[in-house]
Amino acid sequence: MTNNSVLQNWLVQIPIRMQSTLILGLRGPDTHRSPEIKKIQRWMRGLAFKPGNPANLSVFMHPTTGVPEILEKSPVAKELEFCSQHFYSHLMHGLQVIGYMHPVPQISDRAVTLYREMCFLMHLPPESRQAFETRLGTIEWPEGQPDTFEDAQDQLKRSRAGKLTTNAPKNGNWLMFQPDAPEAATVQKDEKGNDVA
Repeated sequence: MTNNSVLQNWLVQIPIRMQSTLILGLRGPDTHRSPEIKKIQRWMRGLAFKPGNPANLSVFMHPTTGVPEILEKSPVAKELEFCSQHFYSHLMHGLQVIGYMHPVPQISDRAVTLYREMCFLMHLPPESRQAFETRLGTIEWPEGQPDTFEDAQDQLKRSRAGKLTTNAPKNGNWLMFQPDAPEAATVQKDEKGNDVA
């Protein structure tokens, strides 16, 4: 099958939730100028996207060398101090996807190092690969992966006999379909498909 996507081949072969996690980490912070962060994101774009425009190749993507370290009091760390936690987590988890899933060891090792450095700056323990794969692994949909939001809603409405369960903490937000799970936390719906408390 030909990959006509803007995404590189390695990326379209990993679970869809990992793909989206990486893509969300590719946009820079809009709050301030951040040339050091941009170096990391250009490197990430070069690992995720196929080159599309030869006129801005070096502006949009970055070579695989010269990616700065994210150490305490480094220029990157100083820029990250002014970023929102929301942006920070997208960048950190995007690096995690490359670190755990990229097929080239030198690239994945570098990304894991950057991911861990970001964790340490925030005084967070890095997530293990196993926990990462559990959290962002493939979720089985009742009728196969939907293409649109509407398709997903329709599938879930048609599968009322099944149970929606979560593999997250009780306040988590990712759902897994398990038709006959006895311990499943059932999400009850009214006739319009709205959650019933």
